[in-house]
Amino acid sequence: MTVLGIAHAQPDESNIEHLLDLQCAEVYEPLLWCNIQPRRDVWNWTDLDAQFELEKHYGIKSTRYITHTPNWASGVNPKNCKYPSNSYPPRSMVHFEEFCRALAKRYPGREWCIWAEPDNHPPRETDSIIRWASTPRVYSKMLQIGYEAMKTADQTCRVGMGALVGATLNGIHRQVVHGEDKADHTRFFDAVLRDGGGNFCDFIPIDLFCYGYGGVRNFIMGFRKLREIMHKHGVTKPIWISETGAKITRSGEGPTEEDFDREYFNHQFVTEQTLAGYLLYAYRMCVELNIEKMFWVGLVNSERGLVNRKGRKLLTYDVFKMIQLTKGSI
Repeated sequence: MTVLGIAHAQPDESNIEHLLDLQCAEVYEPLLWCNIQPRRDVWNWTDLDAQFELEKHYGIKSTRYITHTPNWASGVNPKNCKYPSNSYPPRSMVHFEEFCRALAKRYPGREWCIWAEPDNHPPRETDSIIRWASTPRVYSKMLQIGYEAMKTADQTCRVGMGALVGATLNGIHRQVVHGEDKADHTRFFDAVLRDGGGNFCDFIPIDLFCYGYGGVRNFIMGFRKLREIMHKHGVTKPIWISETGAKITRSGEGPTEEDFDREYFNHQFVTEQTLAGYLLYAYRMCVELNIEKMFWVGLVNSERGLVNRKGRKLLTYDVFKMIQLTKGSI
């Protein structure tokens, strides 16, 4: 049965009661390399230690995706670079190897992902949303080094590829870049598998969204496209949906002109009721397609998630709780 969790829940004492009420035992959260190792000889473990202790106390397990290269490792001047400075790879993969080995050794028995949306690379609508300012080949090498370093330090850990967003960007409504419909981000995944990346991951996470990107059809189209690429290269690893969801309108009712994000993905907002229906639809599809885990984006959030910033539980909250209570009959 597909595990249902929450992405970007940010568990702390202010929201832990919601996670317990929802019987949510798994979350998917970022781990910023630049915060843990701000300089090569400086390691800040305090905050992460505290987060993991809180999770352990309440019986919650987090999968952490490594992201944000420190400037000292990339050599990039944040005041003079085309893309976000944290999206550039390290100049020497030795630095990343050391970081991954230290991480897995300190926190054994966990699940990790190597980067966040590495196929979210140029060209995009705006340079500021780039997550990987390099090539598939460089990422493939980084994936291999991170995987081998973590497995050497802890044979019990599981290491996933960086969550792929290409299927979302290339759904029914193709991504438009500078007025032209030309970007195919699924080629990144194809190139990584061609370079042997499928040998250096235990699972493949996908950030696969729906409304605003072509409707529910894109959920199926996205699966099909990526599985075709996997089949082409003989890769049979488990698939996760590491992020899915949509944004609700400001009123919670039918969308108006202001509820259309033209800058970011041409993303159309949906009603609160539609969003709740999509959560049930997405989970049922994951069960049917034998997806290992599915993470809904957001716990407390005014645009999507389960609880708005005023503390009101949205319809998605009730659907999430219903799924947890009736697993096996959906």
